[in-house]
Amino acid sequence: MPVNASTPRRLTYLDALRGVAAVTVLLQHSAEIIWPAYFDWSHEVFRPGAWGVAVFFMISGFVIPMSIRRENDVISFWIGRLFRLFPLYWAVIIAAYFFFKLGSYPVSSDFASQEPQNLIANFTMVQEFLATPQLVGAAWSLAYEFVFYLFISIAILTGFKGTKHAAVKTTLLVLFGSLSVGLLIHPTYVLSPQSIVKSAVVPSALVAAGLVLLWPKLRSTSQKVIGAALLFATIGLTLNQPRDLWFSLLLFATIGVGWAYHGAYRGAYPVSVPIALSVFAFAISFMQFQWWSNPLTRSADLWTLAAAHAVFGGAYFLQRVEFPKPLQWLGNISYSVYLIHAIAIHVVPPIDAQPVLTLAIWVGVTLTISTATYYLIEVPFQRVGKDLRNKWRQSRFPQVLDLRDTSQSSREPNVLID
Repeated sequence: MPVNASTPRRLTYLDALRGVAAVTVLLQHSAEIIWPAYFDWSHEVFRPGAWGVAVFFMISGFVIPMSIRRENDVISFWIGRLFRLFPLYWAVIIAAYFFFKLGSYPVSSDFASQEPQNLIANFTMVQEFLATPQLVGAAWSLAYEFVFYLFISIAILTGFKGTKHAAVKTTLLVLFGSLSVGLLIHPTYVLSPQSIVKSAVVPSALVAAGLVLLWPKLRSTSQKVIGAALLFATIGLTLNQPRDLWFSLLLFATIGVGWAYHGAYRGAYPVSVPIALSVFAFAISFMQFQWWSNPLTRSADLWTLAAAHAVFGGAYFLQRVEFPKPLQWLGNISYSVYLIHAIAIHVVPPIDAQPVLTLAIWVGVTLTISTATYYLIEVPFQRVGKDLRNKWRQSRFPQVLDLRDTSQSSREPNVLID
């Protein structure tokens, strides 16, 4: 269902999905505290919060390639991402640490045991891949987004992101990787080496193999240097994590399916292609969960992931629908809701014997603060990022560094979206 590129418009169905996903995560974490029995149900039957995260992943897979087709430059792309994500993220990290020191926000004993180092690591946003305890639990998913940005940056430099089936090929590679190397490489094996072979040789070999494939596509010296650094960071972070690699690769594949829907949206192939890819991803997930996941939670894990694919795929066909303003508003503040809710539900005390009232208060406080942070932090810094991107494009440095991608397709729709 490729769209007419003549009229710029915003895809409000994505805003609605983002809003629903963020509120679902908020309700999940609130209900787990208020109703302990709900915790068991959500881990054994269906995980609404994890569903929201998976939907976020698919939305990122759809939106980020669209953004880089406007940018066509690695530096410009990262200026936009940094000013979009980090100002609010750092503000929330500081707030969480402040309330932790006041004794009203709980953190794990692992975090408190090495507080300075762990705090610094949490400012990077990739602490999930640094074997570091989370200060804000929901931030674990941002590390996956960050690594996806690294990969997309490599795709920009090499021109791979402009090829017709880039998303499909990449996602299939990741899915097959889940069935192969994902079962062979032990979690956190870079930072917790058991031998020199496990800790250095394999990651170095993967980086070297990647460079052999990418080197001819990196034209200038600056591209080669930056490309090598991006590849090292992408592979190093992906391997260095506490989760099983096969499971993490399934999460990356979820992002990839969203990317494949983007390809269908711009007319590269029919929508049946990402639908088939989504079904295949479910089949691989089914096998992996049956073989390797906890028997008590495998059903919830599987159907949560399947539901995310199904809802995103169904929503794709509503792209021409103008969704209600309240849902669009929730989509606008969704990033704030996602990060802030953990502080709100821990700092604001519950009302004794009033679970529904407590839930309503937590939701109201979260939405109120999120609206304020959206307008006071997110919007101003996005404007700063936009101004810096414009200055970068007008400067002589993009030409000197030769980081622009000239492979943009004229078929790309002009869509107003983050």
